[in-house]
Amino acid sequence: MALAFSHVQLYVNDLKRAMRFYQRVLGFMPDYAAEPHYARLHSDAMQLVIALHHAHDAADVGKGTVAYLKSDQFDETIRELREQKVEVGEPRREGDSPRFTSFKDSEGNYWGLEEA
Repeated sequence: MALAFSHVQLYVNDLKRAMRFYQRVLGFMPDYAAEPHYARLHSDAMQLVIALHHAHDAADVGKGTVAYLKSDQFDETIRELREQKVEVGEPRREGDSPRFTSFKDSEGNYWGLEEA
């Protein structure tokens, strides 16, 4: 299973407001947006990619981030995780995003997985 770090996801209440903040204050540049649900931005200076995801439950905002791994063998990676009895969600897309899903570690912490 070949994995690499992909991005950090943050839940937000207002996608447009959050995008303006990350662009104006921290210098991130948008990669794409599927308003009002999702946006992806990058900072070359920080070598960091963030994903802003509209929170379906306002209680998710400010409760932490979701780190994402990426795989160029996405379906195979999902199969391997499931073979190890890891609960993996069904892959999906938002707008023009790559396919992604999530899984939990042994303690219930979420990890994201994105198709490279």
